Amino acid sequence: MNQKLQQTLDAASGGLTSIDPQAAASNVRNWVSTLQGSNVPGGDDLVSDLSTLADRLESGNLDGVGSLLARIGQTTNSLADNAPAEDADGLRQLGQALTQEGSQIQ
Repeated sequence: MNQKLQQTLDAASGGLTSIDPQAAASNVRNWVSTLQGSNVPGGDDLVSDLSTLADRLESGNLDGVGSLLARIGQTTNSLADNAPAEDADGLRQLGQALTQEGSQIQ
């Protein structure tokens, strides 16, 4: 599994609400940078949602973050199907965590 994915999973392991919002926004912005221009199917929608999430985390306006996290989680799960084998399970774990946390925040 790539290092960025492992670091994200490690950070999320204690629950997303336990992560400092500024640290979370920084992690999300790193993913945006990684995914921009990657030509990953569905990547543009994911980049848009991740950018919105980072903006909300940075501003402290968390309205709608639950549904946003759930959508990001579902997209991440979908992307896992076409990911390199060494990243697919990690992406599914991340997608599941985001979807579950998102549904609890709503």
